[in-house]
Amino acid sequence: MIYATLAEVKEHLRYEPSDTSNDATLSAYLAAAEQAITQYITDTVTDDMKQSLKVATLLLCGYFDIDRNAEQDRPELVTMSGLPYSVQLLLTPYRKPTAV
Repeated sequence: MIYATLAEVKEHLRYEPSDTSNDATLSAYLAAAEQAITQYITDTVTDDMKQSLKVATLLLCGYFDIDRNAEQDRPELVTMSGLPYSVQLLLTPYRKPTAV
């Protein structure tokens, strides 16, 4: 599922739209962010969720871009799910807890 575009990621991260030197890396971040979000949420995606999913995607791409080593350098940024707090905050309403 596509939650954001490469152009939106570049704008969010303040990359020049004409600079394509990082497009492959940013596309990988975008794909990984969307996959992580899709795996985390349990609800079926509806139109009213899309704005939160887009923001979560952009934040996660920013996390991948800026905080590449956060687990080592700033462990307080990472939750038990492995997602940054701001991303988890946006996604929690769309996840049903699993009892083991």
